[in-house]
Amino acid sequence: MLDGIVELVETHHLEEIFLVGGDPSLPFMLSHEGFGFGEPEIRTYFLQEMFERGFLVLGAHAISYAHTEEDIDRLLAVYAEVLPALALVIRQKTLSSLLKTTPPQHSTTNRR
Repeated sequence: MLDGIVELVETHHLEEIFLVGGDPSLPFMLSHEGFGFGEPEIRTYFLQEMFERGFLVLGAHAISYAHTEEDIDRLLAVYAEVLPALALVIRQKTLSSLLKTTPPQHSTTNRR
């Protein structure tokens, strides 16, 4: 799964705003400011889109034997929908107007 996430981030040229790493059994994806948008805006859009597709994703993915290959494939398929959508709204400079909630003023999610 880690390789799949890295590949999607690189394919959509989002390395400036996402750091992907960790152990293959516990991969994580941290967001950063970039492309003229703050980290809270980027993270809010990403989470909004993941939630709408049925995934509660907060940065790290704890993979266990309870997850099937189908679960992992579905998660990667949703990333394959959300990351290009994010890249598009960044290029079009419309990200902020598409947020359905106000981003938090302060982010503590990247305090690893």
